[in-house]
Amino acid sequence: MHRLVLTDIKSPVFHQMMAEKGEELNNHVLHDLNSDLNGLGDDDFKTRFQNYFIHPENTIERRILRAAHYLATNWEFKIIYNVAPFIYGIEKTKESIENQIEDHYDLIGMQRSSWAKSPLVSLTSVDSSVSRKNGLILLASPKHLSWATC
Repeated sequence: MHRLVLTDIKSPVFHQMMAEKGEELNNHVLHDLNSDLNGLGDDDFKTRFQNYFIHPENTIERRILRAAHYLATNWEFKIIYNVAPFIYGIEKTKESIENQIEDHYDLIGMQRSSWAKSPLVSLTSVDSSVSRKNGLILLASPKHLSWATC
């Protein structure tokens, strides 16, 4: 919601502002959105929205949203990085995004994997390293285990 109200602010500046003046920014954004929230005609929703916005808890849902945000940011960044790796400060930006993603590695699906680099192997050519159970197959290599649907 911040980005809807506080437009055209670069991410590093926004994050610094939030770190230093987060409560004031939250109040500004809520004040700016107040007429929109009133227009919904649902006071219960408005109260819950304000509480969610002002009193952030580090819940699993919030962590998943942040992780999704950083994955999307990383996807967009890779496009720019591959086209123009010479841009001033791009390595620092790359490192910052990678660090944010690493902060979420404990979430399933966020872990770095070399499976994407592994060659595809048809099921007919897989030997005893495959175990079938309940519509799933267990793919095993010396370093990795992974369940996949069959």
